[in-house]
Amino acid sequence: MITQYQSHTLVQHIQRGWSLFSEEMNEFVDLLPAQQRMKGENWYRGTADAVTQNLDIIRRYKAEYVVILAGDHIYKQDYSRMLNRSR
Repeated sequence: MITQYQSHTLVQHIQRGWSLFSEEMNEFVDLLPAQQRMKGENWYRGTADAVTQNLDIIRRYKAEYVVILAGDHIYKQDYSRMLNRSR
């Protein structure tokens, strides 16, 4: 999860409410706080820019799926139907 400024309540929500993932199944949420990582880059300018600035980290996971949601769409949802349809 790539967070932007003032993300304390979002991080709290994830830590307390999203314990449904299974380590044995390699399921997890990773928190990536906002940062200026490269010379000339600015703070995130929206969801797409946040993803672009963190592509190197996302690619390192070699995940079968990466679900990208805007902050106002993060809630306990079973995304398995969506992921199964994309196969």
